[in-house]
Amino acid sequence: MFGTKRELMVIALRDTDAVADELRAALATADDRDRPGLERAGEILARTAAVPDTEVRGRWALNQMAAAGHTG
Repeated sequence: MFGTKRELMVIALRDTDAVADELRAALATADDRDRPGLERAGEILARTAAVPDTEVRGRWALNQMAAAGHTG
């Protein structure tokens, strides 16, 4: 419509559930050599999944502005 403001909508897409499933499956068959790395990956994934969508969108916006050359 004429005179209406278009708003940008950013949707945060995450695959953390799918990645967590894959890590659990890998841990189920992991040997002693691989287990510590997979457990560490699970910890990192849990921290990443706990970040609110608003923060994810904010980071995305900042990265987009930086990629466009904005430094302010």
